[in-house]
Amino acid sequence: RWLVVKDSFLMYMKPDSGAISFVLLVDKEFNIKIGRKETETKYGLQIDNLCRSLILKCNSYRHAQWWRQGIDEFIRKHGKDFLTEHRFGSYAAVQENTLTKCWLFRPLLCLQATSAVFFMYLYFLRLSPEIFMKRPVVEGNRWRLDCILKRKA
Repeated sequence: RWLVVKDSFLMYMKPDSGAISFVLLVDKEFNIKIGRKETETKYGLQIDNLCRSLILKCNSYRHAQWWRQGIDEFIRKHGKDFLTEHRFGSYAAVQENTLTKCWLFRPLLCLQATSAVFFMYLYFLRLSPEIFMKRPVVEGNRWRLDCILKRKA
């Protein structure tokens, strides 16, 4: 399995099929813990955000420390905009001088169409259905993309 680390999320996937097993968004509560007491595994690494946790099992404590340091350094350097709260309580920073604005999902939520249209959007955008469209997550799975699509369809 592969752990893909980007500036705004971590993704756990199967390399042979490309199937996404788990997506964890970087937010203000992003935290990495290691050790048996924190993870309940012998050599474990627990990565948390506001609503989810991912536990990785490692071969040794040193290996877990190496993973923690690598992920933490990358996120603190490249994902720092997602670690703090921004204007209007948003998780994302305001982007100046861009050619587009991030209003891509508003039409998706307002459409009244068949499920085929929604899944076409998913395929086109290459999104995981586990992505939460509204953060922080306070209403369970209500704002998960697959749940929104199911309600709209």
